[in-house]
Amino acid sequence: MQRKIVNEEGTRAFDTLRAVTREDGLAWSPDGRYLAFTAALNVTSSDLYLWDTTTGSIERLNGLYSHSASPFWSPSGNWLITQELGDYTEETGWRSEVVTGVSVPGFDNQNSLYLPSPGSQEEVFIGWLNAQTMMSYSQTADGPFELRQVNVDSLVERVLLGESFRLAALDPNAPSYAFALDESQAVEKDMLSGVYLVAAGSAVRSLQMVGDWTELYAEPNDLFIAVGAKGLIGFSANGNGFRSQMSGWRAFPSGNWMVAWGTEEGGESGARLYQSGSGTILQTLTDLPVRGVVGSLIQWRFIWPQRIRSIGSRSHSYRCNLSPMALTRRTCL
Repeated sequence: MQRKIVNEEGTRAFDTLRAVTREDGLAWSPDGRYLAFTAALNVTSSDLYLWDTTTGSIERLNGLYSHSASPFWSPSGNWLITQELGDYTEETGWRSEVVTGVSVPGFDNQNSLYLPSPGSQEEVFIGWLNAQTMMSYSQTADGPFELRQVNVDSLVERVLLGESFRLAALDPNAPSYAFALDESQAVEKDMLSGVYLVAAGSAVRSLQMVGDWTELYAEPNDLFIAVGAKGLIGFSANGNGFRSQMSGWRAFPSGNWMVAWGTEEGGESGARLYQSGSGTILQTLTDLPVRGVVGSLIQWRFIWPQRIRSIGSRSHSYRCNLSPMALTRRTCL
């Protein structure tokens, strides 16, 4: 393959190189024993391999003309999911042809789970509702399409949200999922534009707030976060939630706290520390405009807009040190 790339023999070798260098080409099993990866070791296609760190062995799990991509483990590590990609074109990108699953260890049960929607450039695996049921959608040139769930044991596929939508996120702990529709997508479904919450197994789509939402995440502690023109909102299946006019946020690894911030451009300026589940403001960290926060569990540093950071000849910032008992703030020169 290297010789073909150097000599520019056709496009197949370049497609293979593009496939094996995708960012989603590596995945560790939940117990850390296996590393699933895609590679083109002896052929001109991206194939799926499995490295067993206990024995040191490497198994080639398939050998198709199409390109394997996106290895994705089940929570228990007994299923490994991948998708097969067809030829790449500059006009349309990849074409996802089939999603497959193989049982681990043993590799004695390999199935085609479902065929992606027409026009799918890739399948996006967003998580697992339980040990057997995964959720995914087709990424098309026009955006996400057909949110679905698939039982890898029974091979039963169910479309949860037909046609196009804007965003989706899954909370496996509740379990529940959320999705967002823009105005045109909502009209197609005879719904309101906004962000919705659905409990697993339920057909009830609970509107959390109308509006245009550009980001949607599932965070620890059974919390969804949506960000849009109206600021940000937090909501969960247990009914807890909050709303803030801040434009940015970051959760602590524990999921118990989060920091939200803003620059006053279409919202509220400053930075606040919140309790994630209830949205209770624990402390106002600063009222100055903040355009970013970086840090770890015990320390945060604010990033000011340039006009705020520079005061005279000095650049000022706040550093927040977090202890189990209190949050203290000091200025660092």
